[in-house]
Amino acid sequence: MTTPSKFIDALKKYVGVPYLWGGKHPSQGGLDCSGLITLALADVGVQFPHGSVNQINATTQITVDQGWRTPGALLYREGHDAISLGDGTAIEAIRPRVAITNRTATLNGKPRFTRAGLIPELARPTQTRPIGGTMISPFEGRYTSWYNLNRWITYKGRRIKSPHAGADIAPPKPGQTGLPVRAMFDGTVEKAVAWAKPGNSSSTWAPQRTGNGTLISNPDGEGQGYNHMRPTVSEGQKVKAGQIIGYNDRSGRQTGPHLHLETWANWRDPNSHYDPMILFRKYNVTIGSAYRPTQPSTPPTPKEYFDMDKKTFENGLDAAFKRNADYLIGKLFASPIKISGALAKRLGVKTMNVSTVLRHSAATLTESREKFTQTWRRLNNQNEVLRRIANQTVTNEKELKEINALLDERLPEVEEVSLNDLAKDE
Repeated sequence: MTTPSKFIDALKKYVGVPYLWGGKHPSQGGLDCSGLITLALADVGVQFPHGSVNQINATTQITVDQGWRTPGALLYREGHDAISLGDGTAIEAIRPRVAITNRTATLNGKPRFTRAGLIPELARPTQTRPIGGTMISPFEGRYTSWYNLNRWITYKGRRIKSPHAGADIAPPKPGQTGLPVRAMFDGTVEKAVAWAKPGNSSSTWAPQRTGNGTLISNPDGEGQGYNHMRPTVSEGQKVKAGQIIGYNDRSGRQTGPHLHLETWANWRDPNSHYDPMILFRKYNVTIGSAYRPTQPSTPPTPKEYFDMDKKTFENGLDAAFKRNADYLIGKLFASPIKISGALAKRLGVKTMNVSTVLRHSAATLTESREKFTQTWRRLNNQNEVLRRIANQTVTNEKELKEINALLDERLPEVEEVSLNDLAKDE
């Protein structure tokens, strides 16, 4: 992968080459705008399509203002494109020849450039965040609408341009509201609005954003905007990645419940928005994925998975349920353990098999068969939870097979078990 500076150096070699519509190489007599870009990228080992429309569609969209400030970014207007040098100038193939031009807002009374994008094959410096690279998807659901500054929609029977400056994540089931929204990164709440009603069309947490929402700044100066959600945080509050900051609602203009997510290069500038998918790809996070607490960096062994905390058993069955896979310990470790405290006094024994401890706990702490039935089924249901955790974190195939084999050994069906049988020693 090459860099923007090498690409720009390759472009500058062609300054002064005559402009020729359709030209792809100086040997043909000249270059056109997209031919210049395709040729310079080929010089640094990058294959890129010809044609300005094809080229802008092959990029990751950013704002035009960001494009002017980003070396190597592609700038586009209908029928023409250029490359930004990042300092307020651009290099482009225009009549009469390839030249470096200064930034202007308009050309012949029209916007000089209407779109901008990053060429994916150009490596850019990895941004170092004080938060240690931690990022999570802020909302669990379906990725339904992407960043598109050239979006057109049908409104009241007519086509209108409606730029979309963020990404939309709809809930798992259409129409759901009240689902948690979490902070993507560590940061500070800069704006929190909770007064907007459904259909509200006035600006709220940022210009032209119409629903409830919050704006959170990061230590590196970037920011994220969360729209169509009622915040539970207040301005000035510090938040951590993964922390619940509110719940999705029906506020503002929306056709159905969803989270509208925006990412800003400068949290103070609402026009510095860029495609949120740049961050999701950078941090290898799936947009709309369910939140999970940080997993251990080293995959646990089977023993670590099902390791027993004696205090858990001493505190009773309800406490035991708080730990994944405690009910499987007896299958892994058959040697007797010492029993102490209230549980030993209640059972009248000092040592017994782990699984027997759990069964005694179930029998002595359950007051009715109905309650025990629910408890037993809950234990069974934990099998699938454990299987998913193991499949996500255990990389050793042998260990994974061992865990799955244990999970395949179901506890007895509740109809076949009596409380008296459970209370007997094995």
